[in-house]
Amino acid sequence: WSGSLAEPDDMDKAYLRSISTSNAVESTVEPTNTNSNDGIVSAHQWPGRVTSELGNVLVGIGKSFVDEAKKNFLNDLDEFLEVYKKRPDKTNLCGVRINHALAIWLTVRGLKPTAIIESGVNAGQSTYFMRHAAGSSTKIFAIDPLDKPICGQNERWIDETNTEYFVGESFKDLSEIDWLGKAKAGDIEPASTLLYLDDHVGAFPRLATMLKVGFQHVLLEDNYKSGEGATNFDRAGLTFKQMFSKVTEDSKWLHKNTVIYAEFPPLVSGSAHDKSEIPYKRAGGFLHRSDKNVDMVEPLFRPELEEEAEDKRIYEKIMSTLDLPLPITDKETHMQV
Repeated sequence: WSGSLAEPDDMDKAYLRSISTSNAVESTVEPTNTNSNDGIVSAHQWPGRVTSELGNVLVGIGKSFVDEAKKNFLNDLDEFLEVYKKRPDKTNLCGVRINHALAIWLTVRGLKPTAIIESGVNAGQSTYFMRHAAGSSTKIFAIDPLDKPICGQNERWIDETNTEYFVGESFKDLSEIDWLGKAKAGDIEPASTLLYLDDHVGAFPRLATMLKVGFQHVLLEDNYKSGEGATNFDRAGLTFKQMFSKVTEDSKWLHKNTVIYAEFPPLVSGSAHDKSEIPYKRAGGFLHRSDKNVDMVEPLFRPELEEEAEDKRIYEKIMSTLDLPLPITDKETHMQV
C-alpha cells in the first residue's frame, strides 16, 4: 500500500507513499544552530536538516517529485499564478492559500492521478486547485459533513466538471464509502488514486481504509508538528510528522512500511515577511519571522538573501502578478500568501 502528503500554511504538507517494505534513502545531517540573539533565525544557513531516521523533527524517506519542486514550479509558474489569481476566495480564512495550493498543484501534476478523494471540502478552494491541475478527465470525490463552509465563508465553490459530492445530507465518512465496490465497478483504480486529507480527525487511523482498499498515495493537508493544530485530533500525535518525530510501536510500523515520505517546501521563508507585525499563531499555520525552522525543509526561494537575486526577481514577479504589495506589512496581504 502507499500513502502520500502532509503541511500548515507555513507548510505542513507532505507526501507519503508506503508498501510492505521500506526503501528509504539515508540522508542524516545534524542540524546547525543558527539562531541569532533575538531568537530570529540567521538568514543564510537554513537550519532544518532532513534525516530518514525515526524520532526526528524533520524526516524524509525515499525520492519523489517533491525533490524537483522548484524546477516543476518554475515550469508551471505562469499557469499556476493565473489559476491562483482567479481563486474563488482571496483570503480563504480556514483553508488553502498559496503554499497549500502549490503543494496540491505539484502533487496532482506529479502523480497524474486517475481519481482524487478529498476528505474535507469546506469552501471548495482545494477542489478548485485540484480540478485546474488535473484537467477534466480526473474524477474527484468531495466529502464534507457540512452543506456550507465554516469561518464566515458563505459560499462553497462547486465543481460541475467531474466531481461527485458526499456533503451535508448525503455525507458519508471516507471509511464508510464502498470504495471496493467502486473499484470493482471500474469507477476508480486504487493504485492511481490520490487521497487528500483535510478532515482534522487524525491521519494515522485513516491508513486502515488505505490498506483495505489498496490506495497508495496520500496528501495530508494539515501535517502539524507536535503540540500544534486546530483540533484535539490535530494535537493527538497522529499526523505523519508527529508520528515520525517519536519512537513508538505504531511509528516504527509506519516508518518500516513507508516507501516515500516528503514534506513540501514553502514558497519563501518567514524572513521574507520580516516587516510584518502579525503575531505568531500558537496553533501553528502561517510562516512567521520568529520560526526557528529546524523542523521545516528549506523554502523554494530565498528572496531575503542578497546573493539570491534570481529568487528575489521571481518572488517580486509572483507578488506583482497577484497584485500584492512588497514588503508585506498588513494582515490582508499576509493572509493571501
